[in-house]
Amino acid sequence: MNKYGMIFYKVHKRVVNIEGFKFSLRELKAVYNKERIESFVFIMDNNRIHHYRGLIEDNKLF
Repeated sequence: MNKYGMIFYKVHKRVVNIEGFKFSLRELKAVYNKERIESFVFIMDNNRIHHYRGLIEDNKLF
């Protein structure tokens, strides 16, 4: 964890499709499971994919 309380971040320099986004969320899930973090916040800046309804229905992510 850095001094800002962040344990993970990822910057994409290209457009990310839904599968790439899900992969990133799975990576993040592995990090917070490893660190035994029970409460977390996602900050998604300039990201349209968080409006995708299918993401909510994918219960394998969380």
